[in-house]
Amino acid sequence: MSFQCVANLLRRGEGVNPNDPLAALNPLREPAPISAWPYAPGWWLLAVLLLTGIAALLWVLVQRRRRNLYRRQGLAALAVIEQRYAQMNDPLTCVSDVNRVLKTVALHAYPDENVAALHGYEWVTFLETRAARAVTFDPAFADFHYRKPGTDFSADALLQQAQTWIAHHKVSA
Repeated sequence: MSFQCVANLLRRGEGVNPNDPLAALNPLREPAPISAWPYAPGWWLLAVLLLTGIAALLWVLVQRRRRNLYRRQGLAALAVIEQRYAQMNDPLTCVSDVNRVLKTVALHAYPDENVAALHGYEWVTFLETRAARAVTFDPAFADFHYRKPGTDFSADALLQQAQTWIAHHKVSA
């Protein structure tokens, strides 16, 4: 057979081998999809480390919130005193109540120091030295109870100073 003859046969669909052997084959079977489970050990380790980190962060945040509970209670007590002072305008009661709140907060923050016995200028010096921010209490705060009524004294300034001290005093570890 010549080359020309073979080409003509192929064009007509007739070939040397009229049965196509590939036509008898079944289609290929698709393999099962690869599962993501079980994950590789590195992913499990990463998950454990991530969960441990989140748990540690939550624990630190809860501990910080518990440690600062006395600050929030002190600031809430000062807010009540401020409202009462705005209604009654009695500076002696205001100073006495602010002093009581400051003593309570200081006793909680510094239980090992002799805070309860401090009074007068020693008390004011104690507050000023423990302040993380610069808080300077009015010297009249130290001996306000011993001054005559009508003495020039700003209870509003004292309330602001007390709020700053409670919110930002230093606590030794």
